[in-house]
Amino acid sequence: MSDDDYYDLGTYRRPITARSGEAQRWFDRGLAWTYGYNHDEAVACYRRALDADPGCAMAWWGVAYAAGPNYNKPWEAFDEEDAARSLAAAHEAAARLLWPLGDTGLAKRLPRIRQPVMLLRGEDDRVLPASYAERFANALGGEVRTGRIPGAGHLADLDAPDETARRVLAFLDG
Repeated sequence: MSDDDYYDLGTYRRPITARSGEAQRWFDRGLAWTYGYNHDEAVACYRRALDADPGCAMAWWGVAYAAGPNYNKPWEAFDEEDAARSLAAAHEAAARLLWPLGDTGLAKRLPRIRQPVMLLRGEDDRVLPASYAERFANALGGEVRTGRIPGAGHLADLDAPDETARRVLAFLDG
């Protein structure tokens, strides 16, 4: 569908940081559909913005936001499969939005790390999705050992200090 054939959604615009006018245009369309509670079309528009600019943080935000519940479709209206699909889309978009968190060249430097690294995460971490941890682990250049701590959230060392300490000591002992 060309731009000329797309629905006239008005002139509302929310300036974002994007590498192209096309990404901005599709983001604005996604936002209009989000405000209009057509979240499926909103996600499609945000994804078109990402086609134009894969690094557009606000388009990733849009996917994460619009993939979930809204006024016309609360969580109770989701069946199990729809809820799982929506959560997976939101988690993946959040991970892409956050990757690499606060990047100051981190993504380019990770492969230089050659020392063994241990990445622990709480099994119930709702801040960073598992896909973020996997992407981080895959970017490292050396040996990587990963682990999930049962019953722990994002701050696993505070939620389960004994288990965290046990695993760190075992890692350090080789």
